[in-house]
Amino acid sequence: MTQELRPAVRPASAALRTPGAAGVTYDECGNLRDPLPVAGTDALPLPPGAHALHGADGLRPQGAGTPAACRHPPFGRRPATTTHRHGAGPRRCLSDAGTSRCRGRMPTGNRPPGGGSSARPFAGHRVRGVGRAAPEGERAGRTGRRRDGKAMTSPLPSGETLPQPLLNPPASVAVFLVATIEPGGETAVREVLGSLAGLVRSVGFPSPDGGLGCVAGVGSRAWGRVFGGPRPVALHPFRELAGPRHHAPATPGDLFFHLEAARTDLCFALAAELVRRLRGAVTVRDETQAFSSFDSRNLLGFVDGTENPVGRAAADAALVGDEDPGFRGGAYALVQKYLHDVDAWEALAVEAQEKIIGRTKLTNLELDAPGSHKDVNTVLGPDGGEQRILRSAMPFGRPGHGEFGTYFVAYARTPEIPETMLRKMFLGGPGAGPDPLLDYSRAVTGSLFFVPPAAFLEALPDS
Repeated sequence: MTQELRPAVRPASAALRTPGAAGVTYDECGNLRDPLPVAGTDALPLPPGAHALHGADGLRPQGAGTPAACRHPPFGRRPATTTHRHGAGPRRCLSDAGTSRCRGRMPTGNRPPGGGSSARPFAGHRVRGVGRAAPEGERAGRTGRRRDGKAMTSPLPSGETLPQPLLNPPASVAVFLVATIEPGGETAVREVLGSLAGLVRSVGFPSPDGGLGCVAGVGSRAWGRVFGGPRPVALHPFRELAGPRHHAPATPGDLFFHLEAARTDLCFALAAELVRRLRGAVTVRDETQAFSSFDSRNLLGFVDGTENPVGRAAADAALVGDEDPGFRGGAYALVQKYLHDVDAWEALAVEAQEKIIGRTKLTNLELDAPGSHKDVNTVLGPDGGEQRILRSAMPFGRPGHGEFGTYFVAYARTPEIPETMLRKMFLGGPGAGPDPLLDYSRAVTGSLFFVPPAAFLEALPDS
């Protein structure tokens, strides 16, 4: 799904004139270009395929309950509806992804609560969209129409194949876990994967602004041990690369967890609970705590991720489509950990660094630098168009141990694209040598995983 967000033009006090009665505050709003899937609860049952159409308002519950929630990042961190008992009866705030109208009984004339009722909505609110069920056989992303009458389509899968939150904007903090499954540990692994979404909600619920999320992947050798039935068509073990100068090792990995949040304590709490539930069933092979550095810079001082696709392009690059319909909405995750020789790097002149990277260090402007890191990592398709991946590269380190690095995850709809990049980087290609950045950055891990769609984890196939 893509969306067009606009900042709130009114403060919360103006948008919700009686926030105490609503049990929520309001701080942002936006326009939806495509439908937004919404899931109900026992308190507010919704039919399959229910979705919002036009507007998205950000609610912060202040005592209100959440009978329905959005099923897409980043809106999943906000209620789709809230309900709050106040005065003569319960108040329900309805919206596409927040609140745009309050329905229920109100104190007469909007006077302070305490008696009487009226069907008038709160002042200043209007309905901007209504969720409905998708017709039989029709994708939720194709059922709505914009106000201008044009049909709406979505790059994301239907409600049954929504991705895990790998399309979320980059967070401030991350924890990466890679583990191997011990003999007999498959049952515990299935239980954790099947309950992962609920676990993330439980840990993150007290901190709605923390943005806690988790992406889970499974490696090729573990797939058949954990799940029954078909497997993703392109899933295979990580392919080691050994060039004349550089080496991309293949390291053990059956499970991959990518935790992200705005706060370290949330990632820590979720990681601790995952490890506790998997104790005895897995061996943690690598645990890396990463962070966002200054203005999206890596520890070599350059902005990282400039060419990352966004919106529709990100979904097209990262998510499996109809080429593997049984796993539509999933993604392949190629994972590597790099350590930097920062002393050697900082001994270079800035101009030499820029020639290696292919961008200016201060302003991040692209340079015409054949054979640079940027040039080597550009992969063209048969039509001459650039082949994209969704990068998640975050710094990590332990200065007291002389450790400075980048944790790199490439999310892609096929592993062929990031693998082609790695072959060019480590082995070189026609008319080009290997990536010059590898003279200062050394790969120490390498694994490949498949990240199933969210619905797959909610209803695991029999093992």
